[in-house]
Amino acid sequence: MARPTVVCRIAAIRANKVKESRRSVCTIN
Repeated sequence: MARPTVVCRIAAIRANKVKESRRSVCTIN
């Protein structure tokens, strides 16, 4: 429900900590 920008930021922070390919989610969003 939150804006894609917020999700992208949260995903980027989580990806930086988990260092996973969560960045794809940011691109998809």
